[in-house]
Amino acid sequence: MSTWKPLLAATFALGVVAGALAKGNFQAEGLVSDVQVQGTVLTFRYVGSLKLAYATAPAGNPRQQWKTVEFEAVDVEVRIENWTEGHHPSKPAVTPEVAQVAKTLSDLADTKRKALVAIDNPVLAFTNIGLLTRVSGSYVYARKSPY
Repeated sequence: MSTWKPLLAATFALGVVAGALAKGNFQAEGLVSDVQVQGTVLTFRYVGSLKLAYATAPAGNPRQQWKTVEFEAVDVEVRIENWTEGHHPSKPAVTPEVAQVAKTLSDLADTKRKALVAIDNPVLAFTNIGLLTRVSGSYVYARKSPY
């Protein structure tokens, strides 16, 4: 009985850490560069991997399943505009946190270390042949990757 308690505690801790890293349905780990701000529009380049989760049916529908799309290597422009409140992706931002978020992204770009990135209300743009060309959203969360 005593041998499973440490395993249970470790599993719980891993779940808490993973939950803290995973914010929303768009998750990415890679390098950030070329951070720019024009008014309330923030753009940057992102190179790395990304995962996007989506539902196959509306909430409450018994046919709903969650699927994940993974991109192993991308080099895209990310554009954040029409800001929403941090941690409230359906609430428009009264005062967008553009300067604060831009500073965080610029610091990550300057150190050239991997970043963990999550985006609220993500929209992915593709060419006709399926090349991912841009990601946009209403808020971006970023921090240095521990990996």
